[in-house]
Amino acid sequence: MSTLFPLRRFAIASLATLGFCAAGVVSAQVTFFDKPPTPDQLRDALRGKPTSRGIVWEQPGTQANQQTQQPIAAEPPRATAQPAPQGGPAPSAAFPINFDVGSAKVAPASMAYVDAIGAVMVRDPGMKLVIEGHTDGTGSYQRNMLLSWDRAYSVFKVLVERYGIDPVRLQPVGRGPLEPMPGVPPSDGMNRRVQFRIDG
Repeated sequence: MSTLFPLRRFAIASLATLGFCAAGVVSAQVTFFDKPPTPDQLRDALRGKPTSRGIVWEQPGTQANQQTQQPIAAEPPRATAQPAPQGGPAPSAAFPINFDVGSAKVAPASMAYVDAIGAVMVRDPGMKLVIEGHTDGTGSYQRNMLLSWDRAYSVFKVLVERYGIDPVRLQPVGRGPLEPMPGVPPSDGMNRRVQFRIDG
């Protein structure tokens, strides 16, 4: 457990001092689960198969201009649309994981979502996941960026400590308000989510 906290401090220091690339690849298919899915439903969503449990959004793959790096305190850089990478972006599963007020601690009522991810990873020991924290567009850009990473990291910690998932299989990432759900206003609470996609 103690080895996880230096990772958090390093990531926050890196974001604050080295700057941060505004956005990576936006997923072409996002399945939003408003109720905890079964492991099979979740695995199907991560692999881009139809599921009857979640709401599926299709959107064209875009990639931010990754040559422009800005300090985290700056305004969000403008993303420019580019052709999707060969093979297309990976499908994602999004959960409305709630956190204790003013903190990044996963609320007990949201643990069922994290349990579903843990069960899928235990079943498939070769699976690696990117854990993306997202916020809505209200409030400070800098705070939202840090908060989104903190929340992704909190889910990372639960998966490592509760399920014994090897940390090298998980990559927490903070997206802040940069990637709202397709067709959803940036201020909408649905944008406060944790999203997962298969890495590689």
